[in-house]
Amino acid sequence: MQDASPFILPPACKPNSSTPVLANLAAHGFMRLAVILPYPVQIALGQGIGWLMRQLARRRWRITLKNLELCFPELDPAARLKLARAHFASLGLAIIEFGMCWWASPERIRRLGCTEGIEYLRAARAKGKGVILLASHFTTLEICGRVMGLETDLYLMYRPIRNPVIEYVQRRSRERLFERAIQRNDIRLMLRSLKEGKPIWYATDQGYRGKSSVMVPFFGIPAPPTPPCRG
Repeated sequence: MQDASPFILPPACKPNSSTPVLANLAAHGFMRLAVILPYPVQIALGQGIGWLMRQLARRRWRITLKNLELCFPELDPAARLKLARAHFASLGLAIIEFGMCWWASPERIRRLGCTEGIEYLRAARAKGKGVILLASHFTTLEICGRVMGLETDLYLMYRPIRNPVIEYVQRRSRERLFERAIQRNDIRLMLRSLKEGKPIWYATDQGYRGKSSVMVPFFGIPAPPTPPCRG
């Protein structure tokens, strides 16, 4: 078994203390103002942000193309290029959706999506047991969690981000909108919540770099996932 992932993973972020406060506040204000725009305008704006990210973050763009080549060798370069562009457009739209999750009304969120199979969650909770709602770590993760949170009291696992201003806004919003927000390393609280019969929204990620990670096949290529929970 290989001891390192052949996927190209971005380096771990360092604390971004050098980011000017005004830049952080401007980003916060932009996200909040974007909430009031009509949804078609939000989509266009998000796609524009994705295009700008693609132009500025050239290293991330090259990483995306390389990983698509590893995952989809059967596709021709033009098809992989189309996927990469769609991915960055989705990243840009995710920035708009973050603001929607934090500040849009429940009525507006309900118009963006719906849930199917909620009866299975209710049946499981009726047995008095906790439930793990396993989600993929896609760009739509935040908006999907908000839609699900309208259907049930929801606990969620999350990873704090390095930007102090955005982290503060994100944490306060999640604490206001959800029953409880649990940091991803607080496994004891996660297990205690499950024992209390709570539903936990948990997103896995194949790029875990902890010392307990193991290599498993991902698209046929060894990659380090989030390790199993330990009590």
